[in-house]
Parts: sequence; C-alpha cells; structure tokens
Amino acid sequence: MSKLGEFLEAVYGVRDRFTTVRATLRHWQDRLYAEVASDNESARIAKVGTMLGFSSRPPRVGGWTGEDGPRECESELKVWFAARDRGREEVRSITGKHSGPQVVIANGVRSWCDTAGTARWRTVDLNGSSLSLSRHFNRYLIRRLLAYFDLEEVGTVRAAGCECIRVRALLVRHLRPSPHWFPLGGDEYELHADPERGTILAVVARVEQAVFETNEVVEVAYDEPLDDSLFTIPVPETSRGSKTSRRNPRRS
Repeated sequence: MSKLGEFLEAVYGVRDRFTTVRATLRHWQDRLYAEVASDNESARIAKVGTMLGFSSRPPRVGGWTGEDGPRECESELKVWFAARDRGREEVRSITGKHSGPQVVIANGVRSWCDTAGTARWRTVDLNGSSLSLSRHFNRYLIRRLLAYFDLEEVGTVRAAGCECIRVRALLVRHLRPSPHWFPLGGDEYELHADPERGTILAVVARVEQAVFETNEVVEVAYDEPLDDSLFTIPVPETSRGSKTSRRNPRRS
C-alpha cells in the first residue's frame, strides 16, 4: 500500500490513532495574494451561479494596498484537543492584526470565546467548528475536506518531528471546499499528511504559483494527560469596559 493509502486508511478507519493533542501552530498569510485568491473564488462562484441561474457577489476592485496595514500577517496558536469534543485555542499575533478570538474553549456542544475584552457564549459542535486545531486533527472534518479534492502523493517531508507525505491537492471543479476555514481561491494546495495518525500537519495554498497562506503545526505531542481545567468554560463576568453575553450560563 502507498503512503497516501496508509494516510487515507488512518483517516477513514474505525479506530482513533490518538486520544489527546497538545500543539503549537503557525498561521501565515500574504494579504496581497490572498486578495487575488479571494477575487478568483468570487469570480468562480459568480460563474457557477450564472450557470445555475442565481447571482453572486462580483470580485472586489483594488484588493490589498499598503494603506491596509502589513502585507504579511503571522500568528502563533497554542492548542489542546481531547476526546473528539473538547478543544482549546489561544492565539498570539506576531505580525499584522489577528481579527478573531484570542481564546476559544469548546466542550461538547458549548463554547466560550474572549476577544479584546468581549466574552461571549456560543453553541458549537467541534465537528462543525472553525477552530484552527480542527483543520489538522479532527478526522471528521478532514474527511469532509478531502472529498473536495483530487489527491496525488508527490514526495516526503518532515513536519513537527513527524515523517509525512507531501500531497498535491487539486479542487474538483465547481465545488467549494468545506469546512469554511480552508483558504479559498487557490490554484492548488499542498498538504503534509501524517500516515501514521491520519492528521494534516501543514496546508500550503498557492495562487499564480505564489504561496498566499500557510497553516502548519510546528510542534505536536500526542496522548499526554490533559488537565480538565483546560476545557472548563468560565462564566463570563461583566466588567467595566467589556461586553458580556450569557446565553448559556451553565458551567462545564
């Protein structure tokens, strides 16, 4: 069996290859080419919409300029993942501005996030979550993602201390990848896939032969005991200068 076959067997098999994950992730984006990719995606969707008889948003005009802030944005993420339905993610901006939550905790179908002084509840299933950790370690979401691509094994690579295969992924025409966190509009993608555990340790997105986004695991440890307090959802307390929503006041 090929290494790609071993990876797919790990992803689609009946047994889990790990119980917990502790990892450090790096997210990087070139905003200039990300705008090119976004416009390409909008144009493609508009074309498909026209074929199906409905309208879609046209591509934006202009895209990124130097007045929009740093062209390159980079963030570091600390993540913990356990028992399929518990996750925690902490984000630190390195360059540029991170617009999403700084801390997200998911436990079962409930989650909590803290963004720049705003604490709020959500009702989220990790299997439908946009957490960055999910794109790398959640087998259910990896299965959904792979259904949108033709895959080709093109070599080997070492990622986060693991022996991985390099997989070229080409989008099946007229399909929009899901989950929605996947970088859209690329001409092709490269995945660094761990055939032993069925995880994706890097996603490299290219447009016009330029890399516009990378999401990579730089450090990972499997099957370590994780303290339950990591996944305990706090009850947000209203404080001066913060906005709080308490739609679900139950504790984990």
